[in-house]
Parts: sequence; C-alpha cells; structure tokens
Amino acid sequence: MKTLICIFIGASNPTIEQLERDFPMSKSGKNSPGQLLAKSWENSVKDIDNVEVAVFLPGLMYSGDDFSATYRRFVQVGAEFDQKIQNVFELAFEKGYTQAIFVEDFVALSKTNLIRESVLGVEENDMVLATNPDGSVLLWGMNVEAYSSVSYFRPRQPESVVELLSLCNETNLSYCLLAGMDPKMAFNELSDQYINQKSY
Repeated sequence: MKTLICIFIGASNPTIEQLERDFPMSKSGKNSPGQLLAKSWENSVKDIDNVEVAVFLPGLMYSGDDFSATYRRFVQVGAEFDQKIQNVFELAFEKGYTQAIFVEDFVALSKTNLIRESVLGVEENDMVLATNPDGSVLLWGMNVEAYSSVSYFRPRQPESVVELLSLCNETNLSYCLLAGMDPKMAFNELSDQYINQKSY
C-alpha cells in the first residue's frame, strides 16, 4: 500500500513569482524562493513512510530542478484547473498507487504537520480534505476505490465540498477533515525565510 503525494506547482498562489519579482534572484549567497520551497518539501516528507512524491509542473518549460531528484516529474494535463486535478488522480492510480494526495505547492510552508496528517488520514479513511479560507480545496487525498465515486467532483467550487461530504455519507465513504492554511500566510512565511536567511 503506497501513497503518491502530488505537488501541484503554481496552482493558485503567486508566492514564488511575487518574491522573485520583489527580491532579485541575483542576491548573492542566498537560496531562491523556489529553492526554499523545495527544501520545505524535503523536510515535510523525509520521515514519512510508504510514500513517493511527484511534482506536477505547469508546462514543459519548467524543469522542477529545485526539487529533489528522487521526486517523479509530470506535466499538468487539462484545459480547466479542475480537469487538471482529476488527471493527477487518474495518472496516480494508473501508475499503481493505492492512494494519492493532491496538494498545492505552498502547503509545505505550513507550521503544522499537514502533510503527515494527510498521509495518515488517507491511510485510515477513503478520503482526506483540507480547504482554503474561501472553502475551496487546498489538499485532497483519496484511495483508488473512492475515486470511481467522486471523480467528477470540482474542487474549485466551494459549494461542491458540502456536496462531496454528503455524497461520502450516502455512499459510506469515510473521510477526514483537516485544518487548512491561508495562502497569504504561506507567502509571509516564505518571504520571511528568504529575507532572513544567512548568506552561505
């Protein structure tokens, strides 16, 4: 039983782009915002058993070089954002994983153990969810059995989350709800790391 953590790059937040615009990349002896985010991911997953990690890049022009070489790399597929998320799950299950977790890239900046909690949540339940402050899905994990029942769900529509949980109750799918995080807090955390890091 293995879980694939699917890091979705550039899903909805301008964190890295804004920082790199505000603070020049040429700042001597500093890790770039992208490198700091990648390091946060390494720290978040390094002690979690029975998981693999994949980075879903927004296009062929993105190499994902800041992330660990051990992470798998895929290109996002689909015209609509919701369709891209559905394709993430479809690919993960086609590759033979029994559980998959879609997660936005900035979630690794959370000061809580959200990644670890999501892995435990999807191992013990059919589904795990964490939301943005607006109610849309920030993190969504499920097992392959649940996917056949909810593959049409559109996670960018906040009102659909209530419908999804109702569907889980109707079809006896177990789920776990986790506290999410505000993208603005993620931006502040990454900017603090970037500005305050020591030169090497």
